[in-house]
Amino acid sequence: MQYLGVILFSREEIESIEKAILYVKENSDKNINDDDLSQLFTMDHRKIRAGFKRKTGSTVHQYLLQARIERGKLLLAEPGYLIKKIAKVIGFRNQSHFGKIFKKLTGLTPHQYRFEQTTYMDSFSIS
Repeated sequence: MQYLGVILFSREEIESIEKAILYVKENSDKNINDDDLSQLFTMDHRKIRAGFKRKTGSTVHQYLLQARIERGKLLLAEPGYLIKKIAKVIGFRNQSHFGKIFKKLTGLTPHQYRFEQTTYMDSFSIS
């Protein structure tokens, strides 16, 4: 048993939490919560919640949003994708919600981020 915070975790539970973290990252376009993870990884939801927070520093929901934004950043660097489409593909219900969360986590709107990425990449082009 390993002590993580106030709750003791077995080696198997720690492995399940690590798998749950990877699952959220790889499935960030889906609506996932700690109860879903509890069922998928057959662990008490309180342990999932506590272990997730201890390992990532975030709640399941916060981590899910961060994973979506990271994926969104990659897609914003590609000029052919509409921001509205990116929002849907990465799991947000609409462009407005995506923009609000993006700004909260990055300090920029998706448009500003895309402009900065385009400007940065243009500085490497050969004339």
